[in-house]
Order: sequence, then structure tokens, then C-alpha cells
Amino acid sequence: MKRRKYSGGIWQYLDACGVLEHGSDADIKKAKREYRKLYKRQYQRTYRNNHPEYSISFTQDEESIISKAALNHHRSKTAYIKEASLAYTRKLYLVPNPDQLSKLEQLLSLIYQEVKTISQTERNPFEEKSSFQGILRKIEQLELDISKIIRHPPEVPLHHSYDSKAHHSSKT
Repeated sequence: MKRRKYSGGIWQYLDACGVLEHGSDADIKKAKREYRKLYKRQYQRTYRNNHPEYSISFTQDEESIISKAALNHHRSKTAYIKEASLAYTRKLYLVPNPDQLSKLEQLLSLIYQEVKTISQTERNPFEEKSSFQGILRKIEQLELDISKIIRHPPEVPLHHSYDSKAHHSSKT
């Protein structure tokens, strides 16, 4: 019987265990299960080291707020919590619906292209081509302004809200 030479991972493990040369099918299957268990354990350890996890809990009111915000932003609760906390920390704006933003940008681009095409045709409904150039510049500027405002709105100073009862009790 002709044997194939395999390199890497499981084949090195099976060869090192000696089951390829001297083991039965049952021994090979057992060694493969053991390899898979070791591999999975090592993978999970590496993943946990590179991807720390945090566990938080919410009151019912807080959970309701998070659920509504996640729904409004078209994200799962966990994705919303992660993206919102990173956006807050980085002082970035969390776009409520990236798909709608992309559609808006596409529509502005299509309008721009349509006006540009009309301005280049020989039968020009306007008297002067310069009016088209002005329209094109305005549409282009509108596209840039909308994108800038939506993606990078002006920073709002952070106001820390706190429980008024706790605030009053600390004064007494």
C-alpha cells in the first residue's frame, strides 16, 4: 500500500504518537479526538488572550434603553454596546443606519452625475453652461457637507448625569 506524506498539524501529532505505523483504526480515531481536544484548548486560550471579554449587567430600565437604541441603530444589542462604547471613548459618531447613509450618498452622486450629463448634452435647456457648473459645485459641496456632518458631527461636551438622590445625600 502506497502511503502519502502529510505535513503539519494532525499528521505530525499522529506520527509522533506512533499510531500511523503501529496503531489500529480505533487507535488512530482516539488519537485524532485527543489532538482535536488539545488543538481546541490551545485555540481558545490564544483567542481569550487576544480578545478579552467583559461581563456587565443592566437594570430592566437600562436594558430597555439599550434594546431600543440597538433597534434604532439596526444592530444587535452586543454589537451596539461595543460600537457605542468605542465611539463614545473615541469621541466618534455612531451612525444610526449605515445602509441608509450609503443610499443617501449614492443618491447624491446619481443626482450629480445626471446634472453633469445634462450639462454636457448639446440641447441645453438652460441658457448658460455656467449655471450647470454652479449646480454641480453645490451638489458636490452638499454631498461633502452631509457626509461630514453624519460621519463626524461637532463634538458635544460630555455632561455626567447622576442620581439626584445620591447627590443630595452626599451633601448632608
